[in-house]
Amino acid sequence: MIQQQYKNNVEKVSGNVTSTGFTIEVNESMFQMLTSNVYNDPILAVIREWSTNACDACIAGNKTINFDVNLPTLEDATFSVRDYGTGLPEEDIVGLFSNLGASTKRDSNEFNGTFGIGRMAGLAVSDSFMVESFYNGTHYQYAISMQNGVPVTMKLGADPTDQPNGLLLSVSVSFDDIKHYHEKAENLYKYFDHKPNLNIDTINIVLDRANHISDDWFIAKDNSYYPSNYVVMAQVPYAIPYDSKIEDYGFKQLVIKAESGSVSFNPGRESLSLNQQTVEYINKRFTEIKDEYVHAAIMHMSEQKYDSDVMFAYSTLKENAPYEIRDLIDPEPFLSDLYKSMVNTGFYNAGPTYLACSKEFMDMTSNLIVLKYKDGYRKTAKLLESTEYVKYDTFFKTTHVVIDVKTNFVTQLNTHFASKSAIYWQRDAGKDIEEANAKAIEVLGELNLPYVLASEILKEYENDDAEIKLPRQGFYASRISLPGHHIPKAETMSEIDIISSDYVYVKLKGSNPDLANISFDNACQLLGILRAAGSNIKLRGVQKKYQSFIEDLDNWTDVEEYIAKEIPTKTFKIPTLDEVPRLNRRIINNENLYGFPQVIQDYSTEVKNYKLFIADDNCIRDDSVVELLKSFDANFEEYQPEKEVDLDYLDSVYPNTMELIHKPYAYPSEEVSSELVQRIAKLEEFYDLHSTKAGKIPA
Repeated sequence: MIQQQYKNNVEKVSGNVTSTGFTIEVNESMFQMLTSNVYNDPILAVIREWSTNACDACIAGNKTINFDVNLPTLEDATFSVRDYGTGLPEEDIVGLFSNLGASTKRDSNEFNGTFGIGRMAGLAVSDSFMVESFYNGTHYQYAISMQNGVPVTMKLGADPTDQPNGLLLSVSVSFDDIKHYHEKAENLYKYFDHKPNLNIDTINIVLDRANHISDDWFIAKDNSYYPSNYVVMAQVPYAIPYDSKIEDYGFKQLVIKAESGSVSFNPGRESLSLNQQTVEYINKRFTEIKDEYVHAAIMHMSEQKYDSDVMFAYSTLKENAPYEIRDLIDPEPFLSDLYKSMVNTGFYNAGPTYLACSKEFMDMTSNLIVLKYKDGYRKTAKLLESTEYVKYDTFFKTTHVVIDVKTNFVTQLNTHFASKSAIYWQRDAGKDIEEANAKAIEVLGELNLPYVLASEILKEYENDDAEIKLPRQGFYASRISLPGHHIPKAETMSEIDIISSDYVYVKLKGSNPDLANISFDNACQLLGILRAAGSNIKLRGVQKKYQSFIEDLDNWTDVEEYIAKEIPTKTFKIPTLDEVPRLNRRIINNENLYGFPQVIQDYSTEVKNYKLFIADDNCIRDDSVVELLKSFDANFEEYQPEKEVDLDYLDSVYPNTMELIHKPYAYPSEEVSSELVQRIAKLEEFYDLHSTKAGKIPA
């Protein structure tokens, strides 16, 4: 990478004035700083530095980039990188590996390196490493080691060879570090355009892209809670830090491919150096990509062949888009009329993501078929309708079953799909079964959905003579209160009690909760939140011997099924401020509000409205509870101000007023009157309106 060249010299300029260039003293501390202390992550550093150097060696020799990486194993605890570039003659080996800061890569941006210290990264993980050069028929072997804190180059031999030119760097690895080399290599090489030849095939070095919609930027899949944006320059990924100087527009997991020299980084090449050039480049690219995103998203969706592909692309594109342009990404023009007929338009304006067996869908399918959905929590399937919807990803990933038999299929199918999801394509009442099946198969073909025939599944149950148990006239259940951390002794329920109300029940094994996907405490916590949001919940604990009876009753719902169904239908408020401003209501309140300038009035109103917002029962202040709700696809609402309030402007123009209205209550003798604060505010407003070029009029 091209760098400015500097010379150490002493030059008399004029008169008695001289200029002296700096030099670096060679000592143990300096070598330690430039070999081991320069890296926060030494293992990642040696992988990165040696691998990028291997690429540079191929570029220098005008060869196709090709290099081998040996990751350490229990059988061979060595990390090595072998390139097939030019190799080094003996004098260059000694010169380059005996001179920190020496570099042959500063005349071109084609190369990755620039500082001249990366090749010594082996000393960051070990006291020594090997350098082997294959150069014009000779195999040179050198050991680089630390002697009294200073690197020393030691020649071990020179032998004839028929190996192609190139360099091999290797370092011994402790057994405890083997897995760390694997993990860090996997994460690093995913960003390399030129992948290494690895000695093991269990390492996945293919970057999983959510959508590849541009050659110079894309969205990567990242399952972490705090996904970063990255700049990749010369194959090395640099996380873009969260900084007030960076305007990322809400992008997440964005990977920007940058030309060499576009950004600056620290000497260890581990993080970006946020100098003016880097900040300007990153902000420019974020702005450009924001403007390109909608067009690129529309083009990408238009290229998809099937509804499922359009929807999965749409979901990812919208999820990763900046907030201000999300609503501009619309998949509707690229969806089939058949799919659009199934969209549940009544589900909280959720767009095309929720599907049901709507009247429009039945009309398009000649009223021959209905759809029923059975999820893993349910005993039986229920008709998909406006109140019984399914999300698009579930619809496309769930097993679809064409019911091509008339009778004796319900129990066996529900047994077959116990703890599994399925969508049944079934003839509507009174319709011809063959005609309905033909239409179902036709529609499934249009949607590009695989299916199975019920008759094929039922062959597994031809000899099943299991009897259907009759309901009991009464049974015992535990009355669980919320929050439920204790399950009381069961009490009897009459037949009238059983059918007179809607219940949510917890399966019990003995006296302990038996939940599959959530803890009992979390379940009770979510039920409490749902109750606060207006749901009428009667929670009961049901032991195993009574569960088969309860599962066949429509008014009893398994707690996990209930939570999975109800949480996505609710919208919860979440705070947007870490600390709520406290106003002295003796100074500013509803009675004297209009005596203040309009901007102060707006500020007071917004503070009041925000406090009312977070006081709502639906407001969730606990971050762990928010994450729990997110895992069940809950909807969230952030506070949306009615007035535009610029706090910087208020602090700048009304500093005294802001200080006084935030001042805590004092003793009456010390209390500032509202009238005085209003006059101060009007004076500050006057000074701002009559400011001059020389500055504001002094108070």
